[in-house]
Amino acid sequence: MNIASYGGTYGEAVKKAWLDPFESETGIKVNLGSNASLALAKLQVSNPGGAEWDIVDLAGPEIELATRENLLLPLDSNVDTTKFYPEFVKPNSIGYAQFIWVVGWNRDKIPDADAPQDWSQLWDTNKYSGKRSLITVRTNGNSLIAALAADGVAPDGIFPLDLDRAFGSFEKLGKDNIIWQNTNQEPIQHLTTGQVDLAGMYTGRALIANRAGANLGFSMNQGLIGGDWLGVMRTARNAEAAFELINYIATRGDRAAEFTELTSYLVPHVELDSLLPADSDVRSAVPTTKEVLDRLIRDDEAYWGDHLETAITRFTEWQLT
Repeated sequence: MNIASYGGTYGEAVKKAWLDPFESETGIKVNLGSNASLALAKLQVSNPGGAEWDIVDLAGPEIELATRENLLLPLDSNVDTTKFYPEFVKPNSIGYAQFIWVVGWNRDKIPDADAPQDWSQLWDTNKYSGKRSLITVRTNGNSLIAALAADGVAPDGIFPLDLDRAFGSFEKLGKDNIIWQNTNQEPIQHLTTGQVDLAGMYTGRALIANRAGANLGFSMNQGLIGGDWLGVMRTARNAEAAFELINYIATRGDRAAEFTELTSYLVPHVELDSLLPADSDVRSAVPTTKEVLDRLIRDDEAYWGDHLETAITRFTEWQLT
């Protein structure tokens, strides 16, 4: 069986937490490939001999488009999704790895007691001078969501996005007060090198940086949660084995806890909180309970499937004005 996901340390964590134990327990060989994408998934489905990929790992907007284009099989009835929070289960996929983008700061410059706790406070240029690091609108709309939250829009009113209000919020913050991130590692670099004291950043990146000696803080309030989903290709050659692996990932809380420990990415398994070590530093970086999950802003994959391109164009035009 073949699964297309990502390489590097992420792929190593997928293998260690799930694929290797699954192989050992079932005897089913799993080959892990990298560079999964919607474009390549389309090519896989069109292969006359059937898809070489059996499972594909796609980001939220891409899984939405894959669904619309009929690239994925419905989840098999043998897949037990009752251990996942229901908002992370779709008819054809499970949201197995979730990332949280939050308000962050350099503790060497701003102590936790004085740090911003939500987006409106990060936007407060009277209290916090200097530049902020925010992610460019290219593959996601995190900064647009943050801009609306900073302007007072309630989490349940974010979607559909009011782009005029979002860009008006950017104007209130001021272009000269923003350094734009082009990679997920850049906010960590901006903070640790002193280019900024405040940033929007992923909790996992902050945790890894702190393990290496950085001193970064963050608030989970109004964190933006989105992530990766697993689905079985419609023309998969090994669909039965593929669904067996998806069931393994959806049900095994012990493996979910190990993946979360390795990556600091959330597996939305209902038993995760009880399975993580009590003293794990990961607990500060992932929402391990429903109570904490409810404090986050949930991304809307269906919305971005329709509107991401428009948002990117509007952002590019705004930067040039």
